[in-house]
Amino acid sequence: MRIGLDLASRFGWKEDTARLLIRDINTYANGSSPFEGGTANGLDWWNKLPVKASDYPLKLMGMRILSIVPHAGEVERLFSNLGHIQGVRRCGLSVSHMQTLGSLRNYYQGVVDNKKKDSGQPTRRKHAHMHTRKGGGVDSQKVADLTRNWTFQSPLTPGNESVDEDTEMMGLEDTTVEELEAEFDRLQASDKRSEQHVVPPPQTSSTVQLHEVYNLEEIATIRKGITPQSVREEPTIHDRAEQPGSWDPANIL
Repeated sequence: MRIGLDLASRFGWKEDTARLLIRDINTYANGSSPFEGGTANGLDWWNKLPVKASDYPLKLMGMRILSIVPHAGEVERLFSNLGHIQGVRRCGLSVSHMQTLGSLRNYYQGVVDNKKKDSGQPTRRKHAHMHTRKGGGVDSQKVADLTRNWTFQSPLTPGNESVDEDTEMMGLEDTTVEELEAEFDRLQASDKRSEQHVVPPPQTSSTVQLHEVYNLEEIATIRKGITPQSVREEPTIHDRAEQPGSWDPANIL
């Protein structure tokens, strides 16, 4: 709940919406309606949940979080930048010092990028981490040598085992025709015995009306070509605010 309220405050939600979020989290934790069921695709489940995000803000929160594509690119870039700051001769820096130096470096790098952008220069360094040969393709000579001189020996291949061990490792291809016919005869005899003990279904004279089984109004709607639509909403429809909320999450908790 603390994390949810912190996110709601950063998204600029109103206090009333934040209180509804707490209500939804309690309901979701108990598995109560409308947060029932589930599916392997979490984002698809929240999108198809038949409620409005304005009435149930937890739907909006779930859609926003699951719409984020996780990747480590920014973290890897940060570690690379900090590697230029702390070296062998500067290994005694504290965490606070590293945070300050990293923030300053990112700030000045942004200033440089803006100047380059204003002057029409590229802001990204062109580099690559892949080292390739001049001649592309697979080393065919190496492949031919491996194919000719190296043979894979499976650990399950029968070797000098006893006769009983060889019998255990025999596959379906070692089954004889006589054994197959004997199994089919046994199966046919088992089916005949089963047919003798089949209990006939009870005979009923009553009839079931169509409207007792199916919803005739729904069938008429489908025949007209109208299909039920789920409530699909964009994650950013209800949170256009650009400033954090002015309420205190601790007061709500």
